[in-house]
Amino acid sequence: FTAGNFRFLDTGDAEADAEQRLVDTYGPTLHATLFKAGHHGSYTSNSLTFMQAVRPEAVAVSCGLHNDYGHPHRAALQNYAEVGAEVWRTDLEGSLTFIWQDNTLNVETSADSADFAA
Repeated sequence: FTAGNFRFLDTGDAEADAEQRLVDTYGPTLHATLFKAGHHGSYTSNSLTFMQAVRPEAVAVSCGLHNDYGHPHRAALQNYAEVGAEVWRTDLEGSLTFIWQDNTLNVETSADSADFAA
């Protein structure tokens, strides 16, 4: 999704082989301002090669608190850090609302609200 200078990328549950095909096909045009973490931050997605192509300003990780899968995985978090992305996690911050205004990405969280129980 692109709106002005804002670009959003969501790869769903695509794993590293699909990410590599995207890199091979689109290369640096994959760049996104905001990337929704692949497969809830799984180690089978979010490869360093892919993250280097996407170069997100921010990554939104949708995962449950203390989930059985250990999402987001340490390897994915390291890959986000490697490309300098700010990471926002629903397990820690509750619901996330991203706002693009004046070429700046801001986020509002529900972590401080009564409807998010950490």
